[in-house]
Amino acid sequence: MSKSLIIAICCLVSLVLFGLLSSVIFQEDGLVGYSYGTISIPDKGLAPFTTSAKTGHFHLFGTDKLGRDTLAGIGNGLKVATGFALLAAMLAAVIGALIAYVATYQYYRSTRIKLGYLIGGAIVVWYTLYLLGVVIIGSNLDFTFFTISYLALLTLIWRETSQHNGHLSMDEASLKVIEVWKTIPLIMVVIIFSSIVSSINYVSLAIIIAFLLWPTYTRLIRGELIKLSKQDFVKSALASGASHRHIYLQHLLPNTIAPLIAKFCFSLISIILLESTLSFLGIGIPIDQVSLGSMIKESTDRMSYWWMAVFPGMTLMMLLLSLNSIGSWYLKKQK
Repeated sequence: MSKSLIIAICCLVSLVLFGLLSSVIFQEDGLVGYSYGTISIPDKGLAPFTTSAKTGHFHLFGTDKLGRDTLAGIGNGLKVATGFALLAAMLAAVIGALIAYVATYQYYRSTRIKLGYLIGGAIVVWYTLYLLGVVIIGSNLDFTFFTISYLALLTLIWRETSQHNGHLSMDEASLKVIEVWKTIPLIMVVIIFSSIVSSINYVSLAIIIAFLLWPTYTRLIRGELIKLSKQDFVKSALASGASHRHIYLQHLLPNTIAPLIAKFCFSLISIILLESTLSFLGIGIPIDQVSLGSMIKESTDRMSYWWMAVFPGMTLMMLLLSLNSIGSWYLKKQK
């Protein structure tokens, strides 16, 4: 491994560990005597490397306009960003991978499905998502909107099956859904959803982002599986009498793990950036939580608080660069 990769791994591990341990280190009855949420108006706007005249606490990275410690806020921001990104990326990867595996298996077997089964499946999936949304988000989720959306999906299925004699493969159906999903701007959907739902939290926001990001995983895995299915080793296995199921499970699926891991790393980067952007805009993120984006936003209100932009910004940059270096290295290694 190169020195830059070792530095990236060490940097990432250090940041994640600091985020995980921040809730233990920064406690009002603990070692430092304050937490990221401890407000001390007399200590507001303290510059870095300053000791509070009132409490005697040393603030390495200074304090904000409410007297909250910047370093403690960075620790909480790291914990929020990494936990939020991992949850959203894992959900997106699971949804996208499952759809890709089922769709390409049907493609590999050259199986086509009748219109009635597709409509029935769409009903089950769509309203299962609605019920999950009600459980997670609450009754604010509009049933009429989901019904209209389903009718639009039904129109798309009807149009496509009419061009294929009333039959459509799972692969073709998933491609059509992905084409629609690609036209949806992710950040605009999250902003609109955050503005109409009052009880949104980190979990529900992560689920929304995962629901919008799954097509990127489906496209990647589908492309890999179709490319692999045309390789000589697959043709040799078929000629030797191996079943489609055996080849798919034993030879094709294992070869999708490497690109899936690389994609997971890059998804973490985009989700962390999205979370920071939303926090900077003050949309969707619980107001009682301190995050890297909200800390950077605070510096725009008071330009004299330069440390509120520099230290959280440097932390965010190191986190993203570390993930990018590790993902790029892993991707190159597999080629």
